[in-house]
Amino acid sequence: MKKILLGVLAVSLILGVMFIFMSNDETGHNQVNAENSTEIESVDKTHSDLRKQAEFTEAVSNRLNSKGYDSTGVIMSQDYGKKVNYIVLISKVEHKGKKSEKIIKQTFEEVAKLYDVKPFTVQLQQK
Repeated sequence: MKKILLGVLAVSLILGVMFIFMSNDETGHNQVNAENSTEIESVDKTHSDLRKQAEFTEAVSNRLNSKGYDSTGVIMSQDYGKKVNYIVLISKVEHKGKKSEKIIKQTFEEVAKLYDVKPFTVQLQQK
């Protein structure tokens, strides 16, 4: 019984020491400097841009679903700073060549009028 208690105590002590050292280690953490307002504005702008981009792609996906493109649940984006490249995955069954490409690009443009988004390009890829 004493051996079990000593084992539990030793493990608890080791874990406690590890927790103390890990909580005091600041080298691995990149924190925003509260005194530097440009860092805070940059982080806020990034979060805002990502949120807008996510809302935009969700709206496009919903609009495409309403137009009969059921498998377009996957819309990937590549942000190049001043321009975004959207890649839409579409099934071979739904891909009707230039007609599908035109409808999907028009849908992006329609939804873009409702959102304040960066200039973009749209590419189709078959699943």
